[in-house]
Amino acid sequence: MNFEDLQGNVLLGNSWEGYAIEQIKQSVSDDIELYYYRTHNGTESDLVLVRGNKPLSCIEIKYTASPKSSKGFQIAIEDLKTDANFIITPKSYPNQASQNVMVCNLANFLFEQSGLLWRFE
Repeated sequence: MNFEDLQGNVLLGNSWEGYAIEQIKQSVSDDIELYYYRTHNGTESDLVLVRGNKPLSCIEIKYTASPKSSKGFQIAIEDLKTDANFIITPKSYPNQASQNVMVCNLANFLFEQSGLLWRFE
């Protein structure tokens, strides 16, 4: 299997999502819990970071060069009232997707953006 074969694999997105979640899980402090959020009407966040009973951040994980914030993800943000929200991709440079959503690559999230998240009280 070569790189082009891998890019065409139907499981690539799922594999990337699992990898990103594992990396985030290893980087957060012990008082942060990770959850998946989905409602019966399709509202979804791949990962929600929670301290105590307070949701801190909604995260969408995408294997794409041009990610977009979905309506379901925006509704999850509204439902959970999180201020620091992210779409994480393999290669994106940090940019603002919307007022409360930052697009960034995984390394940037782990080493730069995450420092902001863990300061929420």
